[in-house]
Amino acid sequence: KSNGVNQIVTAATSAVRDSPNGKEFIKRVLNETGIKVELISGSEEARLIYLGVLSGMVLEDESYIIIDIGGGSTELILADKKDAIALTSSRIGAVRLKNDFFDSEPINNVRSDFLTTFIQGSLEPAVGKIKRRLQKGKAVSMIATSGTAISLGNLILSDLGQPKQKMHGYKFKKESLQIVLEKLIKMPSSEIKRIPSLSERRAEIIIPGALILHTSMDMLGFDELTIS
Repeated sequence: KSNGVNQIVTAATSAVRDSPNGKEFIKRVLNETGIKVELISGSEEARLIYLGVLSGMVLEDESYIIIDIGGGSTELILADKKDAIALTSSRIGAVRLKNDFFDSEPINNVRSDFLTTFIQGSLEPAVGKIKRRLQKGKAVSMIATSGTAISLGNLILSDLGQPKQKMHGYKFKKESLQIVLEKLIKMPSSEIKRIPSLSERRAEIIIPGALILHTSMDMLGFDELTIS
């Protein structure tokens, strides 16, 4: 209203998709606000993520695997500069993983290994689909979108002692991610919440998000990715 808009486009993703009263919620939003919410599928969410990356980055003549770690789902997309080749959505996200497996105490190595195995199992069908569609002999790069990737990029930047910079286009190594992840795992949640670059909400889900990202890089065989 303050900006004088005359059209509002609203999409609901995994939280509403998976909720038993998702449709009831959408009806209530319409009744109370007049806003019609479009409930989008996981594959449509993946397609829109691809279009977002395409609009914000200059893609070369190679293949790209795009990952978006959300609260309730993780989208993996195989694409090039012309089209999306494979769209996947897995029911694993930073908030879902946090709610199911984390309490307020730091996790140990055994717990970390269990969570990695759980993530691998959850992502296996999507990773398998991506790998089957990869074109042999064609170069392939990895792109990460979402708040989780940006937050981790900022933590890596700080850990490496590099000056602050824009995250769009920033590249980081899996090794750097692993070092930051190992440090986070050893920290109590109260200490993580004091990290300046993390909001309180992001601090609660940064370890689950980092585990998903690190496991994805491992499964897909990437040592480096670029943030979009």
